[in-house]
Amino acid sequence: GDSMDKIMPDGSLIAVKPLPLESLKNGDIVVFSNCYDYSVKHYFKYDDKLIFKPNSYNRAHHEQHYNIDDDIVIHGKVVMHSVLHD
Repeated sequence: GDSMDKIMPDGSLIAVKPLPLESLKNGDIVVFSNCYDYSVKHYFKYDDKLIFKPNSYNRAHHEQHYNIDDDIVIHGKVVMHSVLHD
């Protein structure tokens, strides 16, 4: 999708490195899921709150807020992306 299109154009290939939650830093780009809906966003953790922020030209995308106990799975940190050209 285009929720991170200021950094990674829609259709980019990404490499994701699995990391424990405590290794992530605020501002890292992560792949996470919420009940089988996967997304790529900037990660922020404040106490027991998780915030995932888009970085998009599309203003329809908004921050997503969760509690640490919600059914959120962080699959890993995006460590690189590549854009394929036709």
